[in-house]
Amino acid sequence: MNYELKDNIAVITFDNGKANAVNPDFMDAIDSFLDKAEKEADAVVLAGRTGMFSAGYDLKIIQADPEAGKAMIERGLGMLYRFYSFPKPLVAACDGHAIGLGAFMLMVADTRIGADTEYFVRLPETAINMPFGDLLMEIAKSRLNRQEHIKRIVQSVPCTPSEAVTAGFLDALVPQEQLMAAAMKVASDLAELPAKYYAQNKLDVRRDSLKIMADSIKVDSIGG
Repeated sequence: MNYELKDNIAVITFDNGKANAVNPDFMDAIDSFLDKAEKEADAVVLAGRTGMFSAGYDLKIIQADPEAGKAMIERGLGMLYRFYSFPKPLVAACDGHAIGLGAFMLMVADTRIGADTEYFVRLPETAINMPFGDLLMEIAKSRLNRQEHIKRIVQSVPCTPSEAVTAGFLDALVPQEQLMAAAMKVASDLAELPAKYYAQNKLDVRRDSLKIMADSIKVDSIGG
């Protein structure tokens, strides 16, 4: 995990050399980085590494200790809520696989730029015998194109990058070598908008979804 302030843009990069699995250490870093970005940055770019954005939750923790796994999953939902309600522009730069929670980290970003290369984006919950729960279902329904809901949410069909744009996981594709420059340009442009009203209007347009998400965190809602 790495945080770097480039001009007025906070760049948060996750790269553990493997699956960029989300675990307590990952979420500790994200919380710390977002706290820092709220104080000193005008926008945030989230990026994985070449070949892997994130494969989702750390399954080793879930398999080794169900209670710790449940706590980790619930905390992951809170992380998604924070991303979705983050007051500053949040841009995702995707250069690799985004699976489960990794795909949700794309969906909660305001603008999602993908590299035009070979990887897939997938919500595998049905295929791995897991429910979405209210929070994850609300994110998926609110960000994915309606005609893609059954195929991508219910049937666990993976997307190529171009299909991910059609489905709504990504907003645009650029050549791989231009990915970070494109994401930084989007973030810089968004940072020029009045910060107070960007935050207010973002929260207003997502108000109903955020209420459903907040309510679901208070009950037993798992997935990812």
